[in-house]
Amino acid sequence: MNRFLLTGILLVGLSGVATAADMPLKAPPPPPVAAWSWTGFYLGLDGGYSFGRDPFTQLDPDQGGLFSQTPSVVTPRGGLFGGQLGYNWQRNHVVLGLEGDAQWAHQDSTSCAITCFYDNVTNEFTGSSVRQKLDWFATARARIGWANDGYLLYVTGGPAWGRVSETDTLNFEILPPFAESFARTLTGSAIGGGIEARVWGNWTAKVEYLHLNLGSMTNIANLPFQSVGPFAAGPFTLTTTSSVRDDIMRVGVNYKFAGTAIDPAPAPAAFALPVTAAAPVWSWTGFYLGINGGYGVGSDPFSQMQLLAGTLLVDSTVMNAKVAPAGGLFGGQAGYNWQTGHVVLGVEGDAQWTDQHGVSCGIECTAVGFAPNTFTTVDQRLKWLATVRGRLGWANDGYLFYVTGGGAFGGIDETDSLPTNPTAASFSQNRSGWTAGGGIEARLWGNWTGKLEYLHFNLGSMINTFNYVFGGVPFTLSTTSAIRDDIVRAGLNYKIGG
Repeated sequence: MNRFLLTGILLVGLSGVATAADMPLKAPPPPPVAAWSWTGFYLGLDGGYSFGRDPFTQLDPDQGGLFSQTPSVVTPRGGLFGGQLGYNWQRNHVVLGLEGDAQWAHQDSTSCAITCFYDNVTNEFTGSSVRQKLDWFATARARIGWANDGYLLYVTGGPAWGRVSETDTLNFEILPPFAESFARTLTGSAIGGGIEARVWGNWTAKVEYLHLNLGSMTNIANLPFQSVGPFAAGPFTLTTTSSVRDDIMRVGVNYKFAGTAIDPAPAPAAFALPVTAAAPVWSWTGFYLGINGGYGVGSDPFSQMQLLAGTLLVDSTVMNAKVAPAGGLFGGQAGYNWQTGHVVLGVEGDAQWTDQHGVSCGIECTAVGFAPNTFTTVDQRLKWLATVRGRLGWANDGYLFYVTGGGAFGGIDETDSLPTNPTAASFSQNRSGWTAGGGIEARLWGNWTGKLEYLHFNLGSMINTFNYVFGGVPFTLSTTSAIRDDIVRAGLNYKIGG
């Protein structure tokens, strides 16, 4: 009996050992991965493109009170480069921050002012011009944003400063040019927004839009008397008052210093329930539909000619004037992306309703005192835009940096007027050309994504001509303008399937 009892105990023990040997060994859980946090100081560099729209008027009291009957506009455009320093503080999805930046800018533009024409009948040449440059600007801004999956959507605003150079010139046929230059540091405000994403390690990259309002300035040029042989003119006191506005699109890279991660969550208990399978990695491949809205500023240089009886040149602009239609836009887009690794290829089409409108003086835009003189105006409105573009991008962790370009189309209305006649004619043309730009897009939740994008449009040129009769004499006024536009827009997309 004892032998049978001992044998049974041994068999049960061996069975337990065998069962334990057959059970899989559980590896200890891996240490938790620290989550990225935006909290901390950062330092970076940026570069981009800016497009200004600075309407101005002029007054010359020495010439019988000659003044601008219609404002002109100067449109400084060019590249910029600089750096920024800031601090962010993150609480859950909310990020608060402070940032300061300084930029070297290379924006430069010249436009005609009170008079800008050559009179072929009297052989009189008159040209008044304003040249403006934005040399540098700096801002000190607060930021508030929403962070998710390594990217940050934010709005920003605060005070701004900028150095503006201006040269006011009077040109004549025989006499040397009259000119005086000014340089002023202006104070104003900056407001905008952007998307920033963690690229690798402590490095982040951003795409950002800012609107600068640097107020206004008045420059008084005291131009001396000059004479060459029998020709003499002066002295002149030319007063120019302008508003200084600028729109900036830039990309930047930042390096974030210590305090790079949120404290990791505690390790799971030894007998915790099994963890569910990880969610599939987000892919950009698939069709998408969306809406967008934003703001656009045009810079359309134009020239004018006035002919007598359709053949004799009476007068013409001696330098390009400019009209700068500006306003909001709203529309939608549809496209398809294909992703392999980090590379994303895509095609996109979009259509926009726009309300960009601008008026500027033409061949001559003066009045003497309150007695109107002959002057012309050009009134342009950009009604709609559409594009068909390719996209090429780099994707990581739910965000996508991309460049884009392709064909563009637009509808333009123009009214050319001689208000003192009064005579006017309206035209409507559809133009085609090209567009190029870039942006950043980020996954928000589910299949929804948001983007911030810049596009430059070149819609070629157009010529509008109309005939009128003044004092019983037939005249022809012809206006030739180039159509250029810069737009910034934010969009929301829904990816279908995938």
